[in-house]
Amino acid sequence: MADAQPNAAPDPDDSKVREEWRRLERKRLDDEIAEAREDVGSATPSPRRQRWLVWLAFAVALVAGIIATAAINGAFTTRP
Repeated sequence: MADAQPNAAPDPDDSKVREEWRRLERKRLDDEIAEAREDVGSATPSPRRQRWLVWLAFAVALVAGIIATAAINGAFTTRP
């Protein structure tokens, strides 16, 4: 900024440009914040779905345990 004169009066257009820039930045930030809030709201599963997944995982683990137990008991028993 060697061209700028120290005693030069501020240009009224500069303040208009700065205000317009601030307005556009604020609008962009508001849009980003609104989009982030929508994403957060849609990303969390409902409590009902969470309960369903827990019960499904429990049932799968139970069935897998029964199958593993049957396989192990069948493999190590002596046949007459």
